Amino acid sequence: MDVQEYPDIQLPEPLSNSPPPEPKRNYNKLALILGGLLLVGFCLFSIIVSGIMAIMSVPSESQEEWLSLIDNFMQAMVRNDVDSAYDLFSSEAQQEFPQSDLSAMTNGALYTLFDGYESLELESWEINYDLSAGKFVELVYKVQYQDEYEGGLHAVLQDDDGIWKLYWIDLTVPPEKIDDYVGFKSSE
Repeated sequence: MDVQEYPDIQLPEPLSNSPPPEPKRNYNKLALILGGLLLVGFCLFSIIVSGIMAIMSVPSESQEEWLSLIDNFMQAMVRNDVDSAYDLFSSEAQQEFPQSDLSAMTNGALYTLFDGYESLELESWEINYDLSAGKFVELVYKVQYQDEYEGGLHAVLQDDDGIWKLYWIDLTVPPEKIDDYVGFKSSE
């Protein structure tokens, strides 16, 4: 066999001894994807926060309606108008306690809860939803009485076919108010 000779081929000299450059990465595409994910996340967060705020916020008209309801109850009890006061309770609440329980509050020392009533000041509220019983709002008021007495009122209102009605109410007055009403002076 004959060996064939090949001409000497000289390869060009490398321009530098460094390795070849890495291919360019497309950072624009990565930034676009990350930006899009951040935007979607921010939108979802905004929607969730807006939904929570819509649930938690109550228009001032509702607060005025609550105040009017509680004030009407207090005024009716001051006048010993138990029928009108009882009508302010939800149908469900009326099934749970008789009107005579309310009548008992207009006699004796219990009447101090209403005697000298002047005004209410809303201190706090919280809306609750009970799937079986509907929508409720829990209210705490400061009660102003004559002679600068200050008491407390804790009430639960129920949405009764679109109208706020009393479901439960608890009133407190300072012991001195009761003592003054029944003619005793507290000993200090």
